[in-house]
Amino acid sequence: MLKKLQRVLGVFFNNETLLQHALVHSSYANENQWSKLESYERMEFLGDAILNQLVSKVLFDCGPSLDEGDLTNARTYLVRGEYLVKWADTIGLGEYIIIGRGEEVTGGRRKKAILEGSMEAIIGALFLDQGYKTTKDFVLSYIMDDVMDLIDHEIPSDPKGRLLEIIQAKGDGHPEYRITNCSGPEHEPVFSVEDLVNGQIVGTGSGKRKLDAERQAAEEALGYIRSSRINKDQSA
Repeated sequence: MLKKLQRVLGVFFNNETLLQHALVHSSYANENQWSKLESYERMEFLGDAILNQLVSKVLFDCGPSLDEGDLTNARTYLVRGEYLVKWADTIGLGEYIIIGRGEEVTGGRRKKAILEGSMEAIIGALFLDQGYKTTKDFVLSYIMDDVMDLIDHEIPSDPKGRLLEIIQAKGDGHPEYRITNCSGPEHEPVFSVEDLVNGQIVGTGSGKRKLDAERQAAEEALGYIRSSRINKDQSA
């Protein structure tokens, strides 16, 4: 299994145990404590930090005309949960993740938080195994086309910022983000959020970070506003 995944990734580990570590979800580690396999959580923490640093550096180098706001928005786009899940899907990562029986039954191999976490853990594992340059080359092989596309075209702004501008321009105050649920284990929560404007729910979102859930809710709210405008124009 590990050999096949490495062929898909395009990198081969000197220490395959590190790659295996990056695939172990906490549900398996908890159900099989005899195996002494630790979950990928610590590796995920490292991978997240490295990914942010690498993306920041490549944007800084490749986009000299971008100001701080553009750089921040581009980085947010490239390290957000949805982008990592898309990346994980391109390599079929769900097939390789080691999960417990409970997660298997509930479709854990397709859960966004699990795919995102394991993807970040693989980046952390590769950094520990082969250092900065190899990890940078690996990350850039997946994101470079999107980096150049962002630089050459309009960089998407943060959805929360866009929504706030629209709402304030209409004189409707500001959006309110309300947590409606927090599911999953304490060490790996998934937050569900509602986005309200004048007490009306205009968007919902979920994510392993409250900020990710809020951004998703803001994106849905922007879609709701666009749809409302189109319907209003058509009925005029």
